[in-house]
Formats: sequence, structure tokens, C-alpha cells
Amino acid sequence: MSLNLLINQIDSQFSNSKNNVYSDERREEHFINIYKIFSSIKHLSNTGVILSTDIPVYKQILQYIISDLQYLDNSTLNVIPFEIISCLELALKDWIDDDNLILSTSLSNNFNDLYFSRNKEFFDHLNIFLSSKSLEQIKYRQIRISLPKILSRDYLATVSLYHELGHFIDAEYNISKRILSKISKSTIIADEKSFLNHTAEYFADLFAAQYISDASNQYLYDRTSYDNDSYTHPSTSKRITLVDDFLNMRPSSIIDDFKEIVELVGKKIELRFEEKTISNSNFYKFIPEILENDKQLHYIYKIGWGVWKDNTSTSFIDLPEKQKYQMLNNLIEKSISSYFLLKSWNNKS
Repeated sequence: MSLNLLINQIDSQFSNSKNNVYSDERREEHFINIYKIFSSIKHLSNTGVILSTDIPVYKQILQYIISDLQYLDNSTLNVIPFEIISCLELALKDWIDDDNLILSTSLSNNFNDLYFSRNKEFFDHLNIFLSSKSLEQIKYRQIRISLPKILSRDYLATVSLYHELGHFIDAEYNISKRILSKISKSTIIADEKSFLNHTAEYFADLFAAQYISDASNQYLYDRTSYDNDSYTHPSTSKRITLVDDFLNMRPSSIIDDFKEIVELVGKKIELRFEEKTISNSNFYKFIPEILENDKQLHYIYKIGWGVWKDNTSTSFIDLPEKQKYQMLNNLIEKSISSYFLLKSWNNKS
């Protein structure tokens, strides 16, 4: 087994990516970090000192690096707007305050490719090996989210990314697995894997609703056509009902279970948005919203969906739906951009 082919492929990819412009210095640092690790492995390979028994692990590291590079390439300013990532990073910090985590996206040509990939155990395994060989370790761990390319600048559709971030939080704290452990003590569960799948979807829906109210429900309702349970997902109606119960503080044993488990890991399920009256939104005047805090920032997606679904207003009556959709996306983008720009100025003053 040889590493030569993989090394040359990665070398070429680094050459193509060296001029990338990232939204923050951490991504630039990560690029430099994985390049140094790659260069060290390349040197070891060229000098013939890699043991044959170690080649499979080095191959895993190289494959991890090229995958990380792919996500970095798709997280540049000209591919994924920083506004989307910045909103998600604020939500992430509420749950995990770790500057060594980086949210990254990979674009797919498949419209249905919307998911997240978690790699903590594998990440730790690779770093243990690198340390044993006295090589530099991978500093940043990417939270990898796959996003359909067609949605990369669609702010109304990116409400689904809050849901995907919820899956990451679930996996980090083993929330769904803890629910399974709790329920199985008193109830016979016919298919534990399917139960875990459904529980994970419910938690991700709740996680998103904390920040964007029922905006994710709106997107879910428009995108899905089935209303029966599947092996991987509860029915759409069940998911929408759960979010509605949470937002309206109705009794729910499922929500109570989540709250109990989340509190055990030192966190809390709660409303993390601040409502603004949608009927008074600046969007009806074709100007961005003025956002005063992070909670209003997250609610901007709910405002966008509220205006999009409003067929009674005369503001957009003469606009084709396509133009209305594009305008709302532009207004959401400008609202978020202005908020972060002003926040940056205030932090420097």
C-alpha cells in the first residue's frame, strides 16, 4: 500500500485552495494547520521512514485532511455568506463554548442533501496517533454540514441549518441516547434504532424552535409531502405539533423528557428569541430590520417567513413571487449584515 497517489492529489488541492478568503482567522489558521500536517506526512513518505503497519492510519489522516479542505473550500466568503454561519455560531456558543469548533459547509448538487456529519471520536483517534509520532495535531474540529448548492444563499431555506446544528448538539451530549435509556426502563421499545432516529429529529426540531420559533415548521411543511412515520423520521404532523406545543407551552411528555435530560448536562431548553411584530416589519417598506440583540437576530428568519407567507399585504402585490422571494432574501441578508457590522464597531469602541 502506497500513499503517493493520495499525497499528490492533496498537494494539487492545496495549490488550488491557497488563495481562499475565509470569513475569520480561525479558518485561515485551520488551513495552515492541516497543510503543515500534510507536509510533514509528505516528507516522511518521501524519505521512506513510514512503517508499513502505520500506512493505513496515515491514509485515514490524509483522507480526513482532504475532506476538511473540501469543507473549507465551500466555507469561503464567495460560497457561503458569513451572515448564515455567524447566526449559527451564536447558537452554538449557547451550548458549547469552544473556540476550537468551526462550523463548515459542503455544497451538494443533490437538493435533498441536507445533513450534518459528526467526527469527534475519529478526530480524537487521529490526534492521538499524530501525537504518538511527535507530529503537529489538528487544532480545530469542523462541524460539517452538507447543504444543497441551490440553497447556499437562500436565507429562508437556511432555517433548516438550525435543525442540523441541533443534531450536532444532540450527538455531543448524547441526548437522544439518554432519552432511550430513560424510557426503556419502564417501556418496551420494539425498535430502538428507529426510536433513536425519531427522538433525534424531535430534539433537532425543538433546538431550532428555541431560536427561530416555527420558521422551521414553515419550511418543513412546504418541503415534505408525506405524513406517515418512516424508519428515520416521525410524521411531519407530529413534528409540527411538537414545536407548536413547545412554543405555546402546552403539556407534552416528550418535551418534559427533553428538558429533564438537557438539564442533567447543565443546559436548558428555552425560548431564545425575542419577538417583533411581523405586521410592522420594515420588510413591508423594503428596508432591512433594525436588530438590537442576538435574540432579535435569530427571530429575523421568523419575520422573513411571516412576510413570505402573508398574502394580504399590498406591499408586494405587484411583485411576481420570484421577485418577492429574492427581495426577502436580500432584506434578511442586509439585516443580519448590518447587525454584525454594528456589533463589531461597538466592541471596538
